[in-house]
Amino acid sequence: MTMSELNFTAVGQALIKRDMRPYLHTHGHEVMSLIRDADLAFTNFEGAIEGRHGGWPTKDAWVTISQPYVLDVLREYGFNMLSLANNHAFDLGPAGILSTLEEVEKRSFLHAGIGEDFTDGARPGLADIAETKGALIAFDCGPQPDYVYALDPAQHRPARPGVHRLIVKHGNGGRRIDPDDESRVLRLIAESADEAGFVSVYMHNHHWEEDLEETLPWVRDFSRECVDAGANAVICHGVPLLQGAEVYRSKPIFYGLGNFIFHTLKPDHWIARTGGKAWEGIVAQSHFRNGDLEQIRFHPIAVGGGRTNTSLKHSPAELPQLLHDEEAARIIARFSQLSRPLGTEIVDDGGTGVLIPSV
Repeated sequence: MTMSELNFTAVGQALIKRDMRPYLHTHGHEVMSLIRDADLAFTNFEGAIEGRHGGWPTKDAWVTISQPYVLDVLREYGFNMLSLANNHAFDLGPAGILSTLEEVEKRSFLHAGIGEDFTDGARPGLADIAETKGALIAFDCGPQPDYVYALDPAQHRPARPGVHRLIVKHGNGGRRIDPDDESRVLRLIAESADEAGFVSVYMHNHHWEEDLEETLPWVRDFSRECVDAGANAVICHGVPLLQGAEVYRSKPIFYGLGNFIFHTLKPDHWIARTGGKAWEGIVAQSHFRNGDLEQIRFHPIAVGGGRTNTSLKHSPAELPQLLHDEEAARIIARFSQLSRPLGTEIVDDGGTGVLIPSV
């Protein structure tokens, strides 16, 4: 790789609870090789780490708590960039935020999205990777209770560890981003672009419509604003399903890459709601030259998580698996269909989707 070239790989969400390392090199090598081939390899770690700071569940259900070894799994896969901003980051409260930060930093991930206070949570992650400096800005759009979001100390109030926010409000005219948050985040992106050679932006939201695969207009509009501000790539998650992708000003925007690992304790809920689509995902390999996109390859995967295994045991079959033949063609066709309304044409190249930006 020269300084003018960069390979950026992004995958779906990693809701991971189990130690998958014993099987990685025997049953997961195809997917692992795709991730390890990247200079920057990104996923969203969906959960809270139970570490030395302790903590208590902040919800009655849908609690996602993991042991520190899950971060070793992600490192072994080849990921070096993590978003930590999502609706499960605060599942152990402020103590869980502190433990997650501590364990992520021990493993030298480039990370962003949570912090010891608001200022820390909003701070972009920066790291020298390969021959460039990478930056990551990550935030959660809710809807979540106010107490999950990080706060700076005030005169009569201590700081609160929590999640970096981008508040989205409901009104008669639909959804609207809080203007102060909007201008602040765009300013963070612009400042990062002045300092780093490659800026990634991650947005997590649970403002879902009845059609879970639909890319919402406000998400698309703000993602484009992020590119205008200086982002080289934008990744969106929240809905645990595929949504479309587009290229805007020679920069990729991924509106939903599905899941990567999905150790949900309620698989029946997602089977009933999605018919199994929550166990399908994409590994997106983007090749950049001089900061602009040259090509994206989309590799369809069967997501690791186990639609029938809800115990804390693990089996090799739960590893994300690269799909081939008819299954691969089916997922690429659906992903292409979701992307076409966004002006994106994805070509099936033998079970791998290819997007070459128009000049």
